[in-house]
Amino acid sequence: MTVSSTQWMQLKRLFAQFAPHDAAVAERFDDLVERAKGAPLCEQHRLTAELTDLLGELPTAQDLAFFLGRHMPITAYGDMALASKIAPNFDAALRLLSKFHSRAAPLVLYTYTSDVHEGRFGVGFRAPVSSRGQAFVLGAAAAVLSIELTRFAGAGSKLERIELTSDCEGWKSAYLRHLGVSPSTGHDHNMFVIRRAALDASNPIGDAETFESLVAEYSRRVDLEESGISASVKVCELLIANIVDVPTLSALAKNLHMTPRQLRLALQREATSYRELVRQCRIKYASALIKDVTLPVSQIAYRLGYADLSSFTHSFKRWTGKTPSELRQASLERRQ
Repeated sequence: MTVSSTQWMQLKRLFAQFAPHDAAVAERFDDLVERAKGAPLCEQHRLTAELTDLLGELPTAQDLAFFLGRHMPITAYGDMALASKIAPNFDAALRLLSKFHSRAAPLVLYTYTSDVHEGRFGVGFRAPVSSRGQAFVLGAAAAVLSIELTRFAGAGSKLERIELTSDCEGWKSAYLRHLGVSPSTGHDHNMFVIRRAALDASNPIGDAETFESLVAEYSRRVDLEESGISASVKVCELLIANIVDVPTLSALAKNLHMTPRQLRLALQREATSYRELVRQCRIKYASALIKDVTLPVSQIAYRLGYADLSSFTHSFKRWTGKTPSELRQASLERRQ
């Protein structure tokens, strides 16, 4: 399962249709898309993060995000599109997406859990993304979910709740305007919550037998592809996506269908450890965001799970030899 080139083509088409006529932005956008199209999936994470940061800074970012989410055709998502289209219900479709999407698209990492009352669809990021870039992706994801929920459960169905880690200026009103739901903020994870009744509604064009056969085929293909990806790369993706609330080694092992001992040995064979990867991911995440001068250091500390700025500053200086302010100043001087 690889990233469909159709996704990039459709993104360029929709961007040209809706985005403001700014030659410099258009040139930068085209450059990032072309580089991402030919890059390995792991490199696409960084390039797509740059792309979403660019889109998040546009004056039309809010409307553009919901426009892209509503108008990207399902066929653009590659060979997983057919299975999601004929899933017996929305619950099955979301399970499919969370299980296989990580090897079929860059940057985002989806999770899904459900109980007798509701389903919780989570969106994380496998590379550092600015606050505005994150807001852009989350808005587009909410629009996609809303459209698909309506297709499965009928007109009038909507997301029950939206829980986000942080607020970005103007986005709450944009959600209300486009989806009729205002998100709450300050949560540890970005979650879209759907009522159980909507999850269980029968898909009018569902085909359970074909759906199960496609899922089995995806499983075989993913197993083959996963065998060529190092344990440390998989762990880092999960750590970055959950950087606010770093999962334990046991939780990571469970997610990777391994025992804690198997994961520990796999990392040892790659000359690293869980603790070292946590340290590296925190440094990578913090260093990338510190270059964004519009983002207060206190917000970066919060997004890394620190209760106060002084603890983060102390840790950051221990990791890099510089305080966050010193690194930001050095970055500014290099740009001048």
